[in-house]
Amino acid sequence: MPVAQGVAIATRRAVIVGLVGLASAIGLLVLMLWLAGNSGTIEVRLVQWDADRNVFFDPCDAATTFPPDGDGLEQLAWRVLDGELRIEINAPAETGG
Repeated sequence: MPVAQGVAIATRRAVIVGLVGLASAIGLLVLMLWLAGNSGTIEVRLVQWDADRNVFFDPCDAATTFPPDGDGLEQLAWRVLDGELRIEINAPAETGG
């Protein structure tokens, strides 16, 4: 009658896989920071529209508002393609959309 053997763990393989995964994650982080302009920080400002006050506001700081024309906010190029709104986040708009 055959006897079941215990689970064999390849420790060396597990360490190598873990190190490769860690190196990949660090590499992706460095790449994202480089693509963000080498600044080391990425600033994202999402605003919401307040229809009652007729202004855009920062949900993290409601005292920070912007006029209806979006003056003071970075304008992004956009277009509608096959019924989808496409926003180009890598290039600011030249004429506002």
